[in-house]
Amino acid sequence: MVARIFYPQPLSKNSIVILDPAASHHLLSVLRLKEGEPLQVFNGEGGSFSARLDGRRKKLAVIQIHEFDPSETESPLSIHLGQVISRAERMDFTIQKSVELGVNEITPLISERCGVRLKEQRLENRLEHWSKIAISASEQSGRCRVPKINKVVDFTAFLEQSIEIGFICDPMAKYVLPETTQPMQRLTLIIGPEGGFSEQEINHAKKTGVQPLWLGPRILRTETAAIAAMTLLQRQWGDLAVDF
Repeated sequence: MVARIFYPQPLSKNSIVILDPAASHHLLSVLRLKEGEPLQVFNGEGGSFSARLDGRRKKLAVIQIHEFDPSETESPLSIHLGQVISRAERMDFTIQKSVELGVNEITPLISERCGVRLKEQRLENRLEHWSKIAISASEQSGRCRVPKINKVVDFTAFLEQSIEIGFICDPMAKYVLPETTQPMQRLTLIIGPEGGFSEQEINHAKKTGVQPLWLGPRILRTETAAIAAMTLLQRQWGDLAVDF
């Protein structure tokens, strides 16, 4: 498999780019790419470029950019994930797998039963950390766009945003997904914390038009719920909706 690297700057054919220390370390020390070996470079604006490792300057990788490939792996369904913050590894896992499954935007949420409370500086550090996870997952999964990680907002404030079509995972819901053949282009998915949403929060979501989503008779961990729900949504309206 050809190595893939995100380079958040304009790219053009036959240009030379020098990667930053983190990307250089990943390419040279983790992937152990050798001079002359091929790779793919993308900047998040769509498509990717074939490239080769041209050498190194001190500890920085020097890349020769070649042909542009406009092909993409994006789903026709745009998913905005509102995920109540879970504890370190669980939140990391949720972000990583959501990116692999095609999420387009992630907003970390604070709810009544959220077990994670971070001060401002630590919160900024976590946002930067989550953004790096999104980049890494995009590189690994063959995506040419990196999902946006928004700043943390309160659950109630999130519901007040313009949510045209939304689903909230609720173990007391009656239906998995609405029976409809209508195509869907964009929706919002809301996943609760380890302790779930309170009854008041579920009712508030319903009043704003968000539909409860049932994921089966077993209680799922918050990170499992995100994966299960996104898979259902992609199967119903996205690029997993393939007839064999």
